[in-house]
Amino acid sequence: MLTPEQIAKFLASREVKKVEAILNDPNCHITSLEIFQRVRNYVMMRILIANGHRTGVLLALTPSALDKAALNPNGAVVTVSLTLSSLKNLSFLYGTVL
Repeated sequence: MLTPEQIAKFLASREVKKVEAILNDPNCHITSLEIFQRVRNYVMMRILIANGHRTGVLLALTPSALDKAALNPNGAVVTVSLTLSSLKNLSFLYGTVL
């Protein structure tokens, strides 16, 4: 588990500042695999920090789930996804689901 101090250290790091500069550039073009991976990792960390998720949420993210995502009026991305494991976890409420 990350501590607030570790998150603050990450957000203040030189690497994060480089990625934020790339993303803030209106003419930004991801031109290499290395830059893509840095940006991807940064975005995934920001999602984890903002939502308090464990990494499994991101690992289970699929292209079809992204296709179903929508923005709410506040600009947040909203998607509801039922996975096999989530259905099994709900079985205590509704009996056997599968």
